[in-house]
Amino acid sequence: MVIPLSSVAEYFIYAVFVLGLALVGTSDKAWKFEQTWIWLAIVLYIGIGLSHGIVMPNARRMKGLAGELVAGGPPPAGAPPGP
Repeated sequence: MVIPLSSVAEYFIYAVFVLGLALVGTSDKAWKFEQTWIWLAIVLYIGIGLSHGIVMPNARRMKGLAGELVAGGPPPAGAPPGP
C-alpha cells in the first residue's frame, strides 16, 4: 500500500504544533504562553485542525463519489441529455 505524500505531510504539520508547545514549555521562560504571538499561533493551529476535521472527510467522500461516476461510464443510449 502506497501512502500519498500529502498524508505524510499532514502528520508533520500537526507535529509542528505539538513540538512548538513543547519548545515553549521547556524554554526556561524565554518564551511564555502569555505572549501574544504564541497564543495567536495556538488559536490559528486549532482553527486549522477544526477545519481539517470538517473538510477532509467531505473531500474524501466527494473523491469517492467522483470515482463512482467515472466508473459508471456514459449514459445509456436514448437517455435524455443533461444532469
